[in-house]
Amino acid sequence: MGREFEITLKVMEAKQKDVGTGKARFDIDIMKKLGVRPGDIVEIEGRRKTAAIAWPSYPEDQELNIIRMDGLIRKNAGVNIGDNVVVRKAEAKEAKVVKLAPTLYEISPDAGFVSYVKRRLIDYPVVEGDIILISVLGQPIQFKILFTQPSGIVVVSPNTVVKLLQGPVEEVTYEQKAIASALSEEGYKILYVGSEEDEIDIVAEKEGKRLLVKTIENYGKNKILNFLASLGKLLMLMNDPDAEYAIAVTEEYEDLAEKIPETTLKKLNLKVLVLERKYVLRKK
Repeated sequence: MGREFEITLKVMEAKQKDVGTGKARFDIDIMKKLGVRPGDIVEIEGRRKTAAIAWPSYPEDQELNIIRMDGLIRKNAGVNIGDNVVVRKAEAKEAKVVKLAPTLYEISPDAGFVSYVKRRLIDYPVVEGDIILISVLGQPIQFKILFTQPSGIVVVSPNTVVKLLQGPVEEVTYEQKAIASALSEEGYKILYVGSEEDEIDIVAEKEGKRLLVKTIENYGKNKILNFLASLGKLLMLMNDPDAEYAIAVTEEYEDLAEKIPETTLKKLNLKVLVLERKYVLRKK
């Protein structure tokens, strides 16, 4: 197969009726060339990639090579009015898991509210790092998409597991920042760094392959308990066959990590990352 068709369009402001709908309007003839129909999902690439729902342009915009999208889509694409973006047909997948958090203040993520948020997201395309708005009692609340499984452009469905955090993502630890920085120097694109209990702490990507990293959680002075509990949580989170996983330890825990048989590491596709005292990352 040849290279997928893509086109560069100039960004213009969405009209008021389209604000908040997730729609991007452009010429119907361009839609045909892209192989999409109204309502299909397209990938929009500016300084970052995001997704939108393709919709035909207004009659007065025909043959102008423009794309109208609201401020939220522009923000997610990292562009402003007048910039150019590349538009192509998206290979959207059904989301198995979507994790998001409010960006400004805390909420009460009880089962009823999570269900409400999920219903609002059904059929909506999202990408890790996107900002979305959900209306609650007539007031828009801003959320950030922290993590999706699989990666890339995904669409929320009734089968999607939606995980909603109570508040903005907490400040990450110095060790997590150091690990993320070291992975970045090795060519990884850092998608997420967080410190929520029972979750993956770092999501990185290199050459289309995701690396999901769990750091050691501190449950007290018992070093063995800390290591085994953190490793156990990572094993429970290893449910993406297309991803690589790693347990990140400081030199304090290196002796325990060395007791994991090499055959077990290979079978699980599990790596051990050792953060040395000078915050240099070493793989085992």
